[in-house]
Amino acid sequence: RCKRSVYGLNDAPNLWGRSHARGMLENGACESKLALRTLFYWFDSDSKAECSLIGIVGTHVDDDLFAGTAWWKTHILPNIRRTFAYTKWQDGVRPYVHIGRRVTQSPGLVRLDQEEYGLGLKQIEIPKERRSKHSESASPAEISALRASSGKIAWLLKTRMDISSRLCGLQQAITTAKVATLHEHNKLVVQCVRDSWQGLTFVPVQFWHPDFRVMAVNDFAFMNAYEAVEDLPPGTEPAKIECQQGFVI
Repeated sequence: RCKRSVYGLNDAPNLWGRSHARGMLENGACESKLALRTLFYWFDSDSKAECSLIGIVGTHVDDDLFAGTAWWKTHILPNIRRTFAYTKWQDGVRPYVHIGRRVTQSPGLVRLDQEEYGLGLKQIEIPKERRSKHSESASPAEISALRASSGKIAWLLKTRMDISSRLCGLQQAITTAKVATLHEHNKLVVQCVRDSWQGLTFVPVQFWHPDFRVMAVNDFAFMNAYEAVEDLPPGTEPAKIECQQGFVI
């Protein structure tokens, strides 16, 4: 248990992560090879060929998120709670907030949203006499406000990927912002507030079902790729394709 605050100390994150991982391992966890110190599993057997997942813990600094079978909750979870002496605890039966996202659970469904956060976003005030001067440069104070507000909007990307493209364009224009940029920012804030109820919904996927299919859609060409052109004249460079790539599954 911490005797005083560890924030700001040089080795605090490493020491805390090591101590936290050790506590999980001492309670029978297996540490993820892909997410060291942040993801832990419990299985019902030591045999990798014949075992089932019975518990899982995801960690963000000192916030732990738990899921497991009824047996795991009654036999393992109480030991973890004694190990770390959590000061705040929510059972997940009612909606709760985890690292800024509201989690709502019901049979066969988990929903994440940031509605309360989105409703708190504010527009940047533009003086009435400047609102129509779209090509006029933004003031240093307005650029500072734009940068700060864009960072706040970016936090919504945890559940609102629909605003990512618009926000990316806005952030690229910050250093050379004009009054038109401020208007674009305010329109984005209006969208965030208006659609603040939107979020992510997770439902079980039956991979074993005979009708299950996976579809990949390539909606952009390769970034910085070269055209595959055969029989080019000697010394001719392939044409470079300046675009992006994205996949939807």
